[in-house]
Amino acid sequence: MPSAVIGPIAELAPDAVLRADVIAVDDVSQAREEAGDLIMAGDAAWSRVVPLADIVVGRARVGRVMTL
Repeated sequence: MPSAVIGPIAELAPDAVLRADVIAVDDVSQAREEAGDLIMAGDAAWSRVVPLADIVVGRARVGRVMTL
């Protein structure tokens, strides 16, 4: 008999998610519904969520900055 999944399921512990400076997702609205890792980490994680497309096209500045 198949079991039903109720509530979010996470692959990472909330403290691991909260250590990330940037969290890239394909779709923020979908992540709000389905990303158990982020849901379980709470509101603090969502301020770090950035659409992956914004990183790729340069709209979001993330990562190391090289200075010469």
